[in-house]
Amino acid sequence: MAKPLLLAKPLLLGHHKIFADLRKLAKEGKLAHGYLLYGPPQVGKRTFAVAFARFLEGAAEEPERTLSDALVLLPGVNGSLGIDEARAARRFLTQAPFQSSRRTLIIAQADNLTDEAQNALLKITEEPPASALILLALSDPESLRPTLQSRFQKIYFPPLAAAEIAGWLAQEKACPPAQTEKIAKWSLGRPGLAWQMCTDAGLRADLKSADKFLKAKPGERKALAKEMAAEEDFKLDRLLDALLIVGAQTRRQDIGFWHSVLELRRKNSYFNLNPRLQLNALAAQLE
Repeated sequence: MAKPLLLAKPLLLGHHKIFADLRKLAKEGKLAHGYLLYGPPQVGKRTFAVAFARFLEGAAEEPERTLSDALVLLPGVNGSLGIDEARAARRFLTQAPFQSSRRTLIIAQADNLTDEAQNALLKITEEPPASALILLALSDPESLRPTLQSRFQKIYFPPLAAAEIAGWLAQEKACPPAQTEKIAKWSLGRPGLAWQMCTDAGLRADLKSADKFLKAKPGERKALAKEMAAEEDFKLDRLLDALLIVGAQTRRQDIGFWHSVLELRRKNSYFNLNPRLQLNALAAQLE
């Protein structure tokens, strides 16, 4: 899904050293044609990419200005980035920039590029237009083919300090002041997750369920699993994600917990599993 219009000025939270380094390269005319921006989900990679595009186009201080030389591509309704997105990327990059020195293509969640799209993107990067700048934001560079990885310079985006996220939440006033420090701590250094915890009632409910599930006494967890799985809106993947967030605070040293939940999360991503049976099995493993 192409998003050619970038209206709002993104708030660059953290990663200021990376921004300064790229800005220096841009001013010296030494930018590479492409970078892999990788790190944990919701750590600010796409926001960073949009902020840098605004800098290149001279719109850093103009939040209402629509960019003419930047394009954001996101996964479609099927969760993937396919050949249609790759074709949109080629069309965009072959045009000359209007106001910027670069045509900046931002591919968010690039872990979801299909093989066909990766092949198409590889052909683009083999002979990129001189004005092209391609920024791939993703969690794991290894999700891309080695030949495609080799065409980009890699930049790691680490989790942010809890104090920085707490200060940001307090400024945004999206969270009750009494909760900002706890949410910042539980966000695992990911400001996007912190914001979601403030504004998404569904996620807060999932976290509450996960906490209850982990605190259940031996022998009670199976009954609780049955009760949870019977709920009409139950989603196993959401509960597993919530378990990982809560577990990072309460089960950090429990290797068995991490192995069980991560393995089930991996299987649930690839196979059509029965949620009730899998949650029951997880409850038994955690006894």
